[in-house]
Amino acid sequence: MQRIIASLVSSGFVTDKSSGAFNASYAEFTNGARSAIRGLEGLSSYLRNAALTLDDVDAQLAARLSR
Repeated sequence: MQRIIASLVSSGFVTDKSSGAFNASYAEFTNGARSAIRGLEGLSSYLRNAALTLDDVDAQLAARLSR
């Protein structure tokens, strides 16, 4: 997608100011989206580990209560 935008603002959508502003806006969007994805991946990892830990705690409690 980035190549398409670069091509667009260099040959298809070329203006004095707005094509450059569009390209900068797209770059900012791309950086924000990548950052959001990294954050979601971190959150996913945390939740996965929390679920595994809680599952282990539940199993340990059940084992001790059934003695």
